[in-house]
Amino acid sequence: MKKIICLIIPLILLCSCGKKSEVQPNLLGISFKGELVYYNENYSCECSISQDGVLTAKIIEPEILSGFVLTVSKDKITADYLGISYTPTTNNMPFSGAIDSFYKALQECCLEDKRATLSGEEYILKGEVGDIDYTLYLSPTGLPQKLLLPDERFSVNFYNVTIKGS
Repeated sequence: MKKIICLIIPLILLCSCGKKSEVQPNLLGISFKGELVYYNENYSCECSISQDGVLTAKIIEPEILSGFVLTVSKDKITADYLGISYTPTTNNMPFSGAIDSFYKALQECCLEDKRATLSGEEYILKGEVGDIDYTLYLSPTGLPQKLLLPDERFSVNFYNVTIKGS
């Protein structure tokens, strides 16, 4: 009897440790270090996304742009640098268009109850914002790892992602 129990317990433990086939994105109320690539130009920034979906990105590198802060909400994009604040009335700056598409992709993933599916070893969520395709890679906990916007030639790698308040 003891031998049967010793065989059953490991079997139960092994069966309960399987990977989930879907994961819900956890994109609100997080902070992270972002490595952005836009038209082969690299940027490092400290970012956060509040619970109400406001994205704030403070550029660290390149050094010449250090301290440049972008704040993106549903209504507007604001750029602050050296005490000067600018809010474009349209997406008339190329980079603001890429940031806007990035923001809209994240919002779509949060608001429409999207789910990433397991593909090999990665959780992947593909979608479209307007006519811009995106691919979001998530960890098994739903935290972002990478977002690609190939039409905008823009990508973000997420590092040190933490949930605010934890």
